[in-house]
Amino acid sequence: MGSSSISGISSSTSGASTGQVRSRVNESKRELLRNMKIFVLDNSLRESTMGQVVGHSIGDKLKVFDATSGCGFTHQIVGCFSSNRRVDDKFAAVLQERKHSDRTFYSFSEVYEKLDDKRRFFKNHVPTGLKKMQTFGIPNPIIEVDCAADFTASEFLDQLTFLLQWSSENMSAPPPGQKRMTFINLRDFPVSMIECPDKVLELVQGIAMMPPSIRPVGMLQEEPIGEYFADEVAAWNQEVRDTMDANGWPSLFQQDGETLDGLLLAHVHKQWGLADAVVLDVLAAGADGVWCSICEEGAAMGHASSCVTLANLARLGNKDVLTRYQTQKLATAAREVTKLTTNKNVPERQIVYGPRAIESVFGFSGIAGGAADASFDKDGDGVIDEVDHFSLAKFLGVEEPPIRVNSLSSPDLVVRRLKQCFGDCPEFTEDITKLMLVKMIQQLEDNIEFEHTSPMGISMLWKEVTGSFHPR
Repeated sequence: MGSSSISGISSSTSGASTGQVRSRVNESKRELLRNMKIFVLDNSLRESTMGQVVGHSIGDKLKVFDATSGCGFTHQIVGCFSSNRRVDDKFAAVLQERKHSDRTFYSFSEVYEKLDDKRRFFKNHVPTGLKKMQTFGIPNPIIEVDCAADFTASEFLDQLTFLLQWSSENMSAPPPGQKRMTFINLRDFPVSMIECPDKVLELVQGIAMMPPSIRPVGMLQEEPIGEYFADEVAAWNQEVRDTMDANGWPSLFQQDGETLDGLLLAHVHKQWGLADAVVLDVLAAGADGVWCSICEEGAAMGHASSCVTLANLARLGNKDVLTRYQTQKLATAAREVTKLTTNKNVPERQIVYGPRAIESVFGFSGIAGGAADASFDKDGDGVIDEVDHFSLAKFLGVEEPPIRVNSLSSPDLVVRRLKQCFGDCPEFTEDITKLMLVKMIQQLEDNIEFEHTSPMGISMLWKEVTGSFHPR
């Protein structure tokens, strides 16, 4: 066998004979994700409702707003306006009355609404989205561009320059000492990077070279199809980042963690199970953060959420997540937004913030939901430290993970579950829980199916073995 490389991970077999230390993990990617600063542009108010059977009422929106604000998300997309009235119109008026001076609000606008008789941009036309933002006092537009549309990069740049200048002169001024937080969203990012990549990068270059007085603070990109591999989207993202850097528009946020300029944020829809991996690869390829909802609801099959992304970064050792956001509130907020959006509880197998996500399930190690192996160097960096012992439960503010009793549970796990349900008791011993596990198997062999995790369920199993309900 020779050697090969996939995503930068060497699989050479020569190390054994040369004495070289071989890495079986992607050290460079892990280091990038561990050390980056992470910016979240919260889109829970808009993304969560996309494609839902029932939309958000005004009351729902206020609850979503409060839930996500408690997580430390101070940059929030609050609406998407059009010529037709939407619930967002009323909600924006409510926010205007409440005067949230500690929040930075954004809304979407099309880059154009009208074309002239030659099918070109209608000169000096201001889209409805921007006009309504002016009315509601929302100072920060997200202007959406479909680069694959039949316009040149120069035409897009001329139209954007006009809109950015108009916004600067006509929309509410940002708070004293702050600049206007405008973003340009590459809405058809994968399509345009396949069909017209040169036009996309020419557009990014032109935006980067705009006068600082009107230049946006950053670019957004989205993968709305859920079709493409993580390395594909990451490569496209890297091209955008490199173009921004080469034209005097680097991320100042990554330099000091505070200055918001040169930002590049990602948004990925779910369709084929790739979304969360795409987000991580894009972050490692020059993105500064994400724009998304705190939960996965939204679009046809959902999207990569901030709750899952932040948890992923934290498990890789990212400290910025822990200091910038209120992580102990993430799961609660994600569950609440899910319930407000779907009128249903979070699915049991939802990763990170679902009810099963932090359960202890097995008494042995080497498996998700199993016991931690204190001697295993999980990230392969040669040091066993807190990264190798990351606890999702503690990250989310839960000191003791709940235990799920099942036929593969160890006697010790069942003892711990008894104590979780009923407190300490000298009769809760492994001798008895071994018998309880035997009884569980006997029931299944006799086609008797019960759950044994809830207080009632484990009480019934205790009674089957001891002849009485639990001692307390």
